[in-house]
Amino acid sequence: MTTLNRCSKCSTSVGTCTCAGCKDYFCTKHFIAHRKELQVNLEHITDTQNRLLKQFNENNHYSGLQSSLFTQIDQWQSVIIQKVNQTADNIRQQVTQMLNGQREESKVKFQAVVDELRKRKEEDDFVEDDLARLKNSIDQLQQELGEVQQHPFLELHVERSEHIDWNRLIYLEYKSSDTKKKKNLEAKSETSQGFEYDAQSTSTLKSKCNNHS
Repeated sequence: MTTLNRCSKCSTSVGTCTCAGCKDYFCTKHFIAHRKELQVNLEHITDTQNRLLKQFNENNHYSGLQSSLFTQIDQWQSVIIQKVNQTADNIRQQVTQMLNGQREESKVKFQAVVDELRKRKEEDDFVEDDLARLKNSIDQLQQELGEVQQHPFLELHVERSEHIDWNRLIYLEYKSSDTKKKKNLEAKSETSQGFEYDAQSTSTLKSKCNNHS
């Protein structure tokens, strides 16, 4: 005597239909219900896929990351500019201080010659040696002033930009614990394109109904 398979849902009716996916037996009523359940699940998956497709096409996730990275780049640029400006201001102050110091030193020397020359002239207190010494002092001061213009005693040292590895000041790399995946990225200009959904490529669930005698 042939043993009949029972419906996996109601267990009372004969299972005349089998699902090619789950391999369960169903009566006609519950097989139809099973197919509807699969169709509902398929619609849920399709809805999720459509939402994901929309997100890809709108590029929201990538634009958010791009915006965050651009903000960090702008902040870095602002800090670098501030540091450059501050460094330039500092070196300007050094130039001013050092030149003022040298100018003050020359002024003191010159004032000493002026005072002595005026005093000796007023008191009629000078001889050939005094005149030679005063003239020598004035000539020396004149020579020092001329050398400031022709042969500056200060020299500015600047790190040449071509010696700076600008690509290492700020760069991108994959955020991963796998060092093999980490690599530097070159800035590229790419045209973003949306994904096209092909309904025919979606796998369909198949079931079959086999009548048992």
